[in-house]
Amino acid sequence: MKRAIKLDSNQAWREAAALVMANRELLLTLAGVFFLVPRLAFALFMNEPPKPSASDPVAMAQAMEDYYLATLPFLLPMLVMQAVGTLGMLGLMGDRGAPTVGQALMQGVKGGATYIAAQIIMVVLLSVLGGTVIGLASISGQQGILLAAVALVVVGLFYLYLRTTLTAPVIAVERQRNPWAALRQSWRLTKGNVGRLLGFMGMAALLAVVAIYAGISISGVIGGLLGGPQAAHITAAVVSSLLTAVAAVYLCAMLTACYHQLSGETAETPRGVW
Repeated sequence: MKRAIKLDSNQAWREAAALVMANRELLLTLAGVFFLVPRLAFALFMNEPPKPSASDPVAMAQAMEDYYLATLPFLLPMLVMQAVGTLGMLGLMGDRGAPTVGQALMQGVKGGATYIAAQIIMVVLLSVLGGTVIGLASISGQQGILLAAVALVVVGLFYLYLRTTLTAPVIAVERQRNPWAALRQSWRLTKGNVGRLLGFMGMAALLAVVAIYAGISISGVIGGLLGGPQAAHITAAVVSSLLTAVAAVYLCAMLTACYHQLSGETAETPRGVW
């Protein structure tokens, strides 16, 4: 039996950084079109989500549901654009066949439905399994059992996410159009690497969240001092969208590097794409 490849996070980060540096102008342009502009437009023209409230969680849940239902006509196109942009960047960096920008984006368009379908499958599975576990625990009437069930569901959510984290590269690079097959291939590639992926992706995600929230806070304060609440909102939206676009570029590069390594591809000098 073929032994599973172990992820070398240092090597993966070096390749990811090299991929970004080799193609930074093009990748940042694509991230601007598919991430920055849609997110900025959404932030500027849509109302902010309701503030969290611990006093009435039921009312808060209803308010959030109403908000997302109201913004769904605007949210869905943004999510579709981000899916296409993600697959396009993954194809540009990950496909050893050296596709052109147009070819990579066309594959992103073709794979968009597969990517979204795979996400829907995961949401349905998590909802069914998580709801079943928590529902059975709530029947017991024991607070401790319910808390343990919730903790189990959260751990399971992270585990399933990490095992399917290479679904997008599989769709973009292997041009897999069956969402279930793409999920299974990611499951195969990530075998034995959950801990390594958690450390690698988790640290990057933590740094990205800290950077984005710090950027929002600082830019909001500066904007507020210079032009009042409206200026603070606009400045924070611009900075948040910009940092999110940059984070998307690095996330795609990291996924590409992990895919190359775990699929057994030999490392080669990152190429520029045209």
